Amino acid sequence: MSQSITPKELGRMFQAIENAPTGKLSELAKIAGLDLAEDYIGADLSDDDISGDNLTNANFSHVNFSNTNLSDANLTGVNLSNANLSGANLSNANLSGANLSNANLRGSKINERTEIDSKWHLVWKIVNQQFIDIEEDLSKADLTSANLSSVNLSRANLIGANLSGANLRNTTLTNARLVDADLSAANLNGVSLWNGNLSNAKLLNADLSDAYLSCSNLSNADLSGAILQNANLSGANLRNANLRDANLSGVNFRGVRINEATELDSKWHLVWKIVNQPFAFRYLKGRNLTDANLSYVDLSHANLSYVDLSHANLSYADLKGGNLRSADLRSADLRSADLRGADLRNVILDENTKINAKWLTVWKIVNQGASDLNLRWADLKGAYLRGADLMGADLRSADLRGADLMGADLRSADLRGADLRGTNLKGISLRCADLRKATLNDSNLEYADLRDAILSGIILSGAIVTNALLRGSTGLTNDVKHNLKNKGAVFGDSLPYIRVA
Repeated sequence: MSQSITPKELGRMFQAIENAPTGKLSELAKIAGLDLAEDYIGADLSDDDISGDNLTNANFSHVNFSNTNLSDANLTGVNLSNANLSGANLSNANLSGANLSNANLRGSKINERTEIDSKWHLVWKIVNQQFIDIEEDLSKADLTSANLSSVNLSRANLIGANLSGANLRNTTLTNARLVDADLSAANLNGVSLWNGNLSNAKLLNADLSDAYLSCSNLSNADLSGAILQNANLSGANLRNANLRDANLSGVNFRGVRINEATELDSKWHLVWKIVNQPFAFRYLKGRNLTDANLSYVDLSHANLSYVDLSHANLSYADLKGGNLRSADLRSADLRSADLRGADLRNVILDENTKINAKWLTVWKIVNQGASDLNLRWADLKGAYLRGADLMGADLRSADLRGADLMGADLRSADLRGADLRGTNLKGISLRCADLRKATLNDSNLEYADLRDAILSGIILSGAIVTNALLRGSTGLTNDVKHNLKNKGAVFGDSLPYIRVA
């Protein structure tokens, strides 16, 4: 029905349908002035009884026929593409020449008198598991545009099969043989293809997002233009494979085998190298690593300054001692990443960046200062805080073991009970700071300014105090002062020449 109708005409239509002597869809459509060729697309006819009706050449694309009785119906030439026929009764129905592309046939009922093209009969058998030996039945099969979603096809023999445009979403194809198969433009989203053999397979423009392809054989496969977003390719064989223009965002490349004939865009080739040859790639300044999956990768002490890591997966990555200055980490995942000693100055984060609370605090300190932060009892172990503005900060009982605070400003900071064992405090300003009962064993206080600091109960065993200035500090016993002087500490009026490496 192409033109609009008035409410009066609509009322007459409903009255005519109510008084109709028939319940057949085809007759009711005529009475209502509806065209079976265009007016039922996407309709909901679930649980209806349309048995015995003549619906030849109707267009039922995207129609919901779930649990509908279509027995004895004439459906020759009908367009049932993308229709939902789950649980439908198709006994004795005639579906000759019907288009069942991507139709859901799960749980539908047919019998020996149902007329259906051999291709769709095979699809029906696969979906409803009405055959025994899939290792023999599916080689070179025509399964184009078939809806095989969520079907178990483990160990299936699909050698040379044509699955172009097929819906294999969430299908299990573990150990399946797909050598020379055509999967062009197929929907393989979430498919399980562990240890599958897809050598020489055509996967042009296929959707393999979230697919599990671990240990699969994709040698000589054509994956050009394919979508492999967040796919797991760990241990896969990609020798001689073509992945030009493929979307490899979030792909797990760990253990993937490639060779000089593998066609891989330069960005993803670099990601593959970083994942599989991490120690050879430590200088990455300014590179584009957006959407890269670098989870669990060892990037310790790497130069990642100015690198675009937006949307990258760095969860559980080892970033110890890394230079991340001015890196773009918007929408990146850094959960459980090891950021001890990592330089986070000028790093770009946003509300979608996933980062542990500890390292978010460190980022805030080095980029925004500590004036608005509650750092009492804070865990700042191993944090890179060089040059940080911590003046007047409340760091009581904070854990700063192994932190690098060289050149930081801690004037008037409250560090009572803080743990600073093994901390780098070289050249730091601790003037007027309260360090009562703080632990500084094995810390480096070389050239530190501790003038007028409160040092009652401080523990300094093993600390380096060469040229540390302690004039006006209080709380030290004469014996401790004498010991510190012998180690090079200065209690005089003038600050020695400061040379900070």
